Amino acid sequence: MRLWPLPALLLLVPSIAGCNSAPLGATGSLCGQRDGIQVCGQTSQARPGAALTFTISNRSARTVFEDVCSSVLVGRTNSQKPFESAYNPNRRCGPDATQDVVIANLREIAPGVSVQETFRLATFAFDGDYQLHVWFFDAEGQMLSEQPFTSGIIEVFASAG
Repeated sequence: MRLWPLPALLLLVPSIAGCNSAPLGATGSLCGQRDGIQVCGQTSQARPGAALTFTISNRSARTVFEDVCSSVLVGRTNSQKPFESAYNPNRRCGPDATQDVVIANLREIAPGVSVQETFRLATFAFDGDYQLHVWFFDAEGQMLSEQPFTSGIIEVFASAG
């Protein structure tokens, strides 16, 4: 039996714990959580061209609606800089995405329900950190936050396992 030194075990704790309530996009966590909505990646590392699956869980007491049109994988090459994205429903629903198109593509997520969504990295994706950014609306059609709800950080590099 191999004995691990204490510092090595402490480094494994975040990856063993999986999704937790760490701050949004925290390094070492696969999840981001805010206002009862949790966005979790299923891996901490990936190669360019990989399919990345995310689980979105509604742990709040209210039904929320995911704006599928605006969800986006955001990358950065400098880990000292923040991830940047802005709400844009044209990303996945086309350049002529009207309010009616966005409404037709909202995905209802009831309290206690989890859904999955898969994004494929481009085969020429740059090495760096990536995060899923998602926007949500309430039952009255109001955006829950102008800031996106985010997953944890996924490191992308060519030699990732």
